[in-house]
Amino acid sequence: MIDPVPPLVGVEASSFQSLADRWFETLDHRQIDVGSRRWTARVVGIHTEGNEAWIQIATGREDRNLVLHLSGWTTIDQVVAAMKTREIESTSYPQIITVIPTV
Repeated sequence: MIDPVPPLVGVEASSFQSLADRWFETLDHRQIDVGSRRWTARVVGIHTEGNEAWIQIATGREDRNLVLHLSGWTTIDQVVAAMKTREIESTSYPQIITVIPTV
């Protein structure tokens, strides 16, 4: 079941918390269930530019990491669903998962 979390991008942040801080707080240490396996997302870095964000996630295995590419309309539910449906392959570079909904 996907936790009901309001959209993060595209919603005005409070003056005390940046967009990157909110994504970090929402994704870091989140449990992701893929089939019968579970892994813990660890946010390594967040880069924002304009209405887009790139979030680097460590999966707990050195050879299986990913980068989420998000738009200003991406919700946490869409991000978690994308991570749950994508098998993270063993590679020497992070996999990129684009989560950009059509508006």
